[in-house]
Amino acid sequence: IAVDAPSWSTAGAPQTSKQSAAQPPPPPPPLSPPPSPSSTSTTTVPTPTPARRTEASPAVRRVAKELDVDISNVVGTGPGGRVLKTDVEVFAKSGGRTPSKINAAPASPSPQPRREDAGTVVPLQKYQRAMAKAMEAAASVPRFTLCDDVDVTAMMAACARANAKALEGDIKLTTMPFVIKALSLALARYPELNVHYDADNVALIRFDEHRIGMAVATPHGLAVPTLRLTPEHSLRHIAAEVARLANDARNLRLREEDVVMPTVTVSNFGAIRGGSGHYASPVVVPPSIAIVAIGATRDALVPSAEDPTATVRRSLAPISWSADHRACDGAQLTLLNGAWKALCEDPLDILLAQ
Repeated sequence: IAVDAPSWSTAGAPQTSKQSAAQPPPPPPPLSPPPSPSSTSTTTVPTPTPARRTEASPAVRRVAKELDVDISNVVGTGPGGRVLKTDVEVFAKSGGRTPSKINAAPASPSPQPRREDAGTVVPLQKYQRAMAKAMEAAASVPRFTLCDDVDVTAMMAACARANAKALEGDIKLTTMPFVIKALSLALARYPELNVHYDADNVALIRFDEHRIGMAVATPHGLAVPTLRLTPEHSLRHIAAEVARLANDARNLRLREEDVVMPTVTVSNFGAIRGGSGHYASPVVVPPSIAIVAIGATRDALVPSAEDPTATVRRSLAPISWSADHRACDGAQLTLLNGAWKALCEDPLDILLAQ
């Protein structure tokens, strides 16, 4: 509070020429009394507002301490702004930049490449930015991989027969609806794998519906819409959803309910025209617990089921699983793969299950 200090008065009593030079000068007048509180100008100092406590679990705070991160500076992406473990890890790896700064959209709706001394800087597009953030979170997942071959000879023949009998305007049937339907039926047999892994609480979140992600390559980057199914959903329904989601992803029309996090994802990279590849090591994006990648189908000679001494030509699809070892162990994934593979190799069982 600023208060003017009282001043000394320098004006003495009036002097005349008759006053003696030896006469001592009159004493200075007493100090002026300090101004009364009522007449003093005051400034109100606001009381500081206590800082809002950052919402985070003890486990997340422990991670922040280990990474030397001030958790109050981290922007939370959980419910109600809650800070998750992945938020802390992304913050630490980004050198202290917030997710909004890392994934900020370019000012122009159609960003143009710009030249730098070291090359041309090309901003990431919408799906690419989302995938980049997801991959940063995936780096924390302790995953393991399982590879196998699936005989899709009968499945491909069933698709060909169904399309030959399809009426004009009917949706063309591909192997993807069979694959997804088989996975839904396998998850019904092993519901303990139809889960999300909650890293903050070290727990599993189980769902009644089967949330199966489907990787879609688009001109805007990789998108992963989710089918929300039950074992009762028909193959025709799944085929229609696969077609709709793929089309909406390519045209940037996916709805909020189409992009919920899946429990298991299917990536059919072998279907990409002009591409090549068989096995892979797919990445698990939390809180999902598994992903299966299907490579390019190849013809191969395999032992005949009727005569082991003879060989027959079959169409084999190489498949590669990755799973989060915190939520799924090797035995569980082997059983899920076995159930799913058996259904894929005999599509009649898929049709009878409807």
